[in-house]
Amino acid sequence: MMNLKPKAEAEKVVEKVFELIDEQNLYLRINQPIEEAALSFGFDEKTRVTHHTFHHLISNFVRHICQKGVGIQQTMTDSQAHAEAVFILETGYQNLNSIGYYAAFLDAINPQLNGFNVVLTQLTEIITTQARTEYIRWVFATCIDSLSWETRRLITEILLERWEPFLPPSILRCSPAQLADHLPELINILNAVDETAHSLTGFYRD
Repeated sequence: MMNLKPKAEAEKVVEKVFELIDEQNLYLRINQPIEEAALSFGFDEKTRVTHHTFHHLISNFVRHICQKGVGIQQTMTDSQAHAEAVFILETGYQNLNSIGYYAAFLDAINPQLNGFNVVLTQLTEIITTQARTEYIRWVFATCIDSLSWETRRLITEILLERWEPFLPPSILRCSPAQLADHLPELINILNAVDETAHSLTGFYRD
């Protein structure tokens, strides 16, 4: 049987972590500010697309998002903003035929597409995904990483008990001790199924 005080502390951590990574909280904290910043970005849609105008636009857009939409305001130089924009496109942009910066430029000059808007829409999605990932990493770093192994084992035990009906046999066959060092990965798995599970039962807040 668990010692009640350590168990209560472990349950508090579970509640805090799932509150912080709850989809509604993620949307209000990350998606909404970025979307609002993207909508407030103004540019001349009739501008002729060249390498120069493309560089200028994506740099200004990324700088605008970082100043207005992502957590603490960040000030970027032109070269920093351009480097960040190129990195984001290279690591995340894709269309039906290609990936990366070149794919984005081809979309921007494609007369059959909506020019820059197509690129800026996907840039917004990539930035949002990256910001959510970084935020969730921060939650784990501040709430989980500093805990003792025994506390992490207790948290794992609580999670396995509460999510048992929704977990695959491969996880249920593992003991809390085996999973204690993989708590962030386990929480990510549970969070992926939590929208359905919580809507049906609401069990983790009981």
